[in-house]
Amino acid sequence: MVLIHVMDRGNPVDRAICGVGDGRGARGDLVHLIAFRKTRRVNCETKLNNVPDAVKRTGASPKPRLDFLPLAGRVCRRYQNGVTGERKYRLGILGSGRGTNFTAIADACATGIIPAEVAIVMSDVESAPILDRARERGLAARFIPPGNFRTKLDEAAEQAYITALQEAGVDLVVLAGYMRILKGEFLRAFPQRVVNIHPALLPSFPGLEAWRQALDYGVKFTGVTVHFVDQGVDTGPILAQQTVPVLAGDTPATLHARMQEVERVLYPATIAALARGEVSVRGRHTIWRS
Repeated sequence: MVLIHVMDRGNPVDRAICGVGDGRGARGDLVHLIAFRKTRRVNCETKLNNVPDAVKRTGASPKPRLDFLPLAGRVCRRYQNGVTGERKYRLGILGSGRGTNFTAIADACATGIIPAEVAIVMSDVESAPILDRARERGLAARFIPPGNFRTKLDEAAEQAYITALQEAGVDLVVLAGYMRILKGEFLRAFPQRVVNIHPALLPSFPGLEAWRQALDYGVKFTGVTVHFVDQGVDTGPILAQQTVPVLAGDTPATLHARMQEVERVLYPATIAALARGEVSVRGRHTIWRS
């Protein structure tokens, strides 16, 4: 199996593109280039010339058959709690920082890419820019003090979050850079309705600064995972993954920046699939309908 990663530095959406495939290579390798700009086809043959030598597989056909799939076709297949005709699917977003993933999600909701609306944005950091970004969009934004613990919510704070999300009529809780571990009553209040994005190909490199872990370990590929949140740390059922190459000369900052570009595409697309009811869950397996 050959993974080919194509980067068009001229377009942020195109900087993180991957392919896995079914075109037969010269030595029997499987080659399939999937490239997309949002939902439009792009010139893959031109982009193929820009693939770094480090991620090309020797022996593959120089002119593999190219198949073109939009991102939505790659990621989206019916989550059983999806949107109905009665009202819009509602998102509650929790974040502790700048809110770059929140911005991508809010923009996707505003343009109809995600058939949902952001009902409320909450943070455990009073000065977090994510709250300012939410207010700039006219969205409900609320700071709830986390309590005395460093990595989790205390009991009163946990209940305050649960109450606020329930009063907002939230269907899906989206963690966007939220730096508190959610367990216990919170997850029981929203069973299989809390999602997170992690900068690694789980189960590899769970926890903090996963991009640095990958770089220190010496892997050639890392990536991004969207998953349901369960009682463990980055252990919930996996919804979607996207690979990212580790390039020669990468620093933690450059690798993380490329991974963030992927996050801002993969996360909205996965949330859109959930909102449309296109994903079902069986144990640890998530099943996408075509």
